[in-house]
Amino acid sequence: MASDKELNGKTIDDKIDEQLLKARRIFLSDQIDQDSASSVIRKLWYLELTDPGKPITLVINSPGGSVDSGFAIWDQVKLISSPVTTLVSGLAASMGSIISLSAAKGRRFAT
Repeated sequence: MASDKELNGKTIDDKIDEQLLKARRIFLSDQIDQDSASSVIRKLWYLELTDPGKPITLVINSPGGSVDSGFAIWDQVKLISSPVTTLVSGLAASMGSIISLSAAKGRRFAT
């Protein structure tokens, strides 16, 4: 019996990520660094290219991190045509709070 592997070779985490992308949800749940920024940016562009202009939700729970990497995310949120909603769930400290402000007024929320 496989613990976290499915018969098709995908882990449960892979399947969850797949469903979240289908729902146009991106999670930033780590310290902001080059790797986490690259992951968020790639997902933003994947969603932009698959359905331009359709809303995307960026859920943030981050202690902050690299200013350069954070502004790379900010720039891409501003560049794509899909409107991005930011939702802070938990913590958005330092650069995490700045990224939460990258969404247009009226599209920024915190729980």
